[in-house]
Amino acid sequence: MMKLKIFIAATLALLLNGCAAPSAEDLAKADYGSYPSNYEQIIKRHLDMVLKDPESAKVTFLKGPYTGWSGLGGRKFGYIVCADVNAKNSYGGYTGGKLSYFMIKNDAVIQYMFSDGNPITQGMIETGCGFR
Repeated sequence: MMKLKIFIAATLALLLNGCAAPSAEDLAKADYGSYPSNYEQIIKRHLDMVLKDPESAKVTFLKGPYTGWSGLGGRKFGYIVCADVNAKNSYGGYTGGKLSYFMIKNDAVIQYMFSDGNPITQGMIETGCGFR
């Protein structure tokens, strides 16, 4: 049990490293890339690479694109899009809608998270999407 607590604490420390909000100066100088007017196609192309059955994907776009930043894995700036994604799994059944967070920069998804039942991931997505 103690090892699990240490593992969780270490994981949280790694996730939160770099999560301090950028200064006003950093935000003013940030490079978000070009506005993704074709964001739906960019996201569907990304889902083609990560889903088991991309043809089955039902995507409902909820928010975005809007400029934002992330401290996860180093500070990144881009355009955030939030969507509900429901697709079939390897058994052929729909998994149910999953809240998903996409960060796009220069016509590519540079960060992607989906709701996987983990409350930490869920909280990060809800915060990133502005639902918290």
